[in-house]
Amino acid sequence: MVKIGEKWLDYSDGFRVILASRSSDIKMSPSEKGMVGMVNFTVTRSGLEGKLLSIIINQEKPEIEEKKSLCLQKEESLKILMADLEKNLLDLLANSTGNILENIELINNLNETKVKSVEIQKSLEDSKQLQQDLDEQRNVYRPLANKGAYLFIQINDLQKLNNIYRFSLAHFIRLFQKSINVEQSIRSIEEKL
Repeated sequence: MVKIGEKWLDYSDGFRVILASRSSDIKMSPSEKGMVGMVNFTVTRSGLEGKLLSIIINQEKPEIEEKKSLCLQKEESLKILMADLEKNLLDLLANSTGNILENIELINNLNETKVKSVEIQKSLEDSKQLQQDLDEQRNVYRPLANKGAYLFIQINDLQKLNNIYRFSLAHFIRLFQKSINVEQSIRSIEEKL
């Protein structure tokens, strides 16, 4: 039992209270903050910059974004394959009986794992280099994404003046997409940015 105000209530260790607020500026004392786990779902500038950069790249050079996505998928599959090889090798070591140096199957498997591991490591290094090259190509558009994120944060701060100035992130992204879809007679990327 726990006393809240004048009432005694039953208490359970599994009880949780989840409070949600639209306000990102919640005032709490330090002792209250210690008992509360706060999750802030507001938009961060770096997160929005990444989202806007992805939108720009998909619009301007979709092949770069596709290559980046395929590269990340390949890298993840290689890491999973490497973990599987390590797991299989550890299972063979754990389940081997007798002298390990005389176990031909284990030694052959170890050699195969070593060869595959070197190949996977080389592929991961190539993938990392490709990602760096793609990131350099993407960074040409980063200033525009940075300015777009800065603009949204500034517009979003207007709601502190009055709630009538509340803007939706989805609406801002739609406007951003429309603005980069405008056809202009511009020859270079620098002029367009």
